[in-house]
Parts: sequence; structure tokens; C-alpha cells
Amino acid sequence: MHCWAYGENFQVGLPFLRVSGGNAILSRRPLQVLENTDRPGGAPFWEIDPARRSLWCQIEIDGRPVRVGAVRLSAKSNAIRLDQMRQLVEATEGGTSLLAGNFRAEPGEPSFAPLRDAARWCEPQDEPATFPAHEPRSRFDQVLAPRDWPLVRHTVLDTELAGQRPVVSEFRLPDLAEAH
Repeated sequence: MHCWAYGENFQVGLPFLRVSGGNAILSRRPLQVLENTDRPGGAPFWEIDPARRSLWCQIEIDGRPVRVGAVRLSAKSNAIRLDQMRQLVEATEGGTSLLAGNFRAEPGEPSFAPLRDAARWCEPQDEPATFPAHEPRSRFDQVLAPRDWPLVRHTVLDTELAGQRPVVSEFRLPDLAEAH
């Protein structure tokens, strides 16, 4: 995947010692960076908050735009996460979109309802678990593609390189020329 984009969520420290983090999107297709949107319930700039922003890019498939979002939602409260889920639904209205990242909620939890109720994306995966990486018990990490993109393969990688295990999903793209 030779195309990439990065959106910073936080940066703290001194000029010679910094800690930063954010969201990234990797793609085989060229990416156009759209925005790095603030999330509801974000902490002030001086607090480390990995759920501060969502990275939005656009790719083209058969000449049509697809909005791609890399998200990491809040672990602070269900109410904040619910507001963030609603914002994701609003940000993707009126077009094809793919969402991926750490949703900090199991697919059956109430804060996941706005994404389920929008009925625009494939069903979230319940298994295998992704968090914590050393002994996974929860399924917070998802790749949500449009409903008309059939899932071909889905894998959770067995690694402890991060706090949660990475998810790899492969979808078959519809022939958009036939759809219209």
C-alpha cells in the first residue's frame, strides 16, 4: 500500500522529546486528504487524548468518490461515544463511505446504535476479539464497508505490537457502472 495519510490527535512534550499519536489510512489507491475532524467530547490540547480527531480521505473507485474515515472513539463515557457515533453518521451522509478503527464499543452496545440504525454499512464483526492485544476479550476494532461490498476475507492478526490486534478485511467491490 503505497498511498498513506496521517492525522495527528495529540502531541505533548519538549522540543527534544515528544510523544504524538493519531490516525493513519493506508491504501493501494491514491488518497486525497479531506480533513482531520475534531470529535465531540475531546480533551483540551494539553491532555493526551487519542480520541480527539477522525481522519477523512477520499479515494476513487470506477470514477466515483468513496469517503474513507480512520476513527478512534472515546473510552471516557458511553454518552461521549454515542455523540461521536452520531457525528460519524452525519459526516458520511449522501455518499459511499468506509469506516475503520477503534470504536471502543462492542457491536451490540447502545453507543453503536447510530451506525447500525443508519444501515449503510456491512454488519460489524463480533469475533475474534481484538482488545487487549495480550489477551483479547473485546471486539472494539472494526472495518465497516458499504452494504453492497461483500466481505471476502476477514482476519485479526495475532500480534502484540500495539494495545489492540490489527484487523484486515477484504471486500469485493461492486461494478458501479451496473449500479446506475
